[in-house]
Amino acid sequence: MKKLLNSIKFISKALLLIILLLVGWAFVNVANLVKGKKSAEKGTDNLFGADKANATIPNCIDPNCGSCGCPHVAYFDGKNFKIENDFLPAEFKAIEPDFASTLYERTITAPDMLKFSSIPQKYNGELTLRLQEIELEESFIRWIKLLRVAHSEKEEIVIDAVKKVPYLVSVSGVEEKIMLPSEVMLNEKKSLAGLYLVRQFLWNDIPESKNDLFQKGDSIEFKFQNLQKDKDILLVVRSVFRDWMAGEEAKNKHFFSDFMHFPVFAKVAALAGLYFLSEHFPMTSGLALLPFVVGSGSMCKSIAFSYRNKEGGFNPLVIQKPRSFRHSTEVISISEDAVGEDGSLVIRADFTKRHRLSFIGVLQGLEMKAAEGEELSLKNARHSRLGDVTLKISGKEKKDTHLIPGDAVEVSFAEPSRALLPGEKETYLFQSAGFYSALRPEYKKAAGNWTEKLSEEAKEHYKKLVEINSYS
Repeated sequence: MKKLLNSIKFISKALLLIILLLVGWAFVNVANLVKGKKSAEKGTDNLFGADKANATIPNCIDPNCGSCGCPHVAYFDGKNFKIENDFLPAEFKAIEPDFASTLYERTITAPDMLKFSSIPQKYNGELTLRLQEIELEESFIRWIKLLRVAHSEKEEIVIDAVKKVPYLVSVSGVEEKIMLPSEVMLNEKKSLAGLYLVRQFLWNDIPESKNDLFQKGDSIEFKFQNLQKDKDILLVVRSVFRDWMAGEEAKNKHFFSDFMHFPVFAKVAALAGLYFLSEHFPMTSGLALLPFVVGSGSMCKSIAFSYRNKEGGFNPLVIQKPRSFRHSTEVISISEDAVGEDGSLVIRADFTKRHRLSFIGVLQGLEMKAAEGEELSLKNARHSRLGDVTLKISGKEKKDTHLIPGDAVEVSFAEPSRALLPGEKETYLFQSAGFYSALRPEYKKAAGNWTEKLSEEAKEHYKKLVEINSYS
């Protein structure tokens, strides 16, 4: 009898919660209708009905993915600011169980490292970068660092795709030792071997071409020969993400955007269940908030690399996330076990979205040394909406710097302490920690007509991307 009463009590509470949520949902929709803020789009079933931003550029929110990219960093080239690339190409890595403070502020991600393709120049007498949110998303920057590496003109810096650390390598050594694929098969049918036989693609930007552009669902197998099992192997990849219209689907994963397309009663039931769990089981307290913060998945905008094992199957190697705008060259360590008894190695690249893969090769016996850079002290950081954020963005205040569409942070750094010696050049590395997420309705409203706030370099950036996509 007691069990029956408990069951009835449980069902009554659940039904009451559902009724309350339905009443709340109806109130919000009626209020939006009265205020003229309700979307006129026929057939919409968005429970939380955020107002649409009036964008003069394509909407970066895709129905199948919560967020489209990352914040971008710009440098001054002596005349104008130019977008270098995106940064923080990372999603939520782990969420701590303690939800006493804001869930956003307690999200942990691995630091990112971006190699600049150009040398930043002084703006108004100071070395200055601009961090910008130019897409429909939110960014949370924990800290940033600017490193300057002085090195031989005969060396280049490559970034480890997994560890996000820089290494110095000899240009001639790489070009001598790089091994190109002997066979390349697209979707097990079409041979692409000739595409990956040009070594200069390693370092320099190349003309846009349809030959290195691959679509979501494509799979490429690269076969390498004459490898030695007793030497370290590095996979060298040069890639870029070009499908700037954003939106990726990850198999076997459901994100906030999927949730938003459920029928209304399914949404209410899901929220009611999550709420009940959070009320009765403390360990699940974060579940009730989860649909509101999970943006992009681990497979978002990625190329999944794997290697063929002895049994003929494939073992995962790394999920590589190409930069959004400019090519980058990264290295990936491969286990000796990946090499067959005949000295062959087969690497497979699976595309979760449209990307350019412009170069791939393997290295053995190459000497790499850690790139020791000078960290340039951060002098000042001015947020276009929030004012002075110097302590936050330097990491001294232990709080995230929040960016919404149209926001920009102008950051100045101290000059390098050491002059270049004859035969040397410099490379700048931008390191950052934080994450990005789907844009919440209240901040979409706060951003307003955010496209009017975009910088000239951001507008130029979009113009270039339109040209690229038109060509592709």
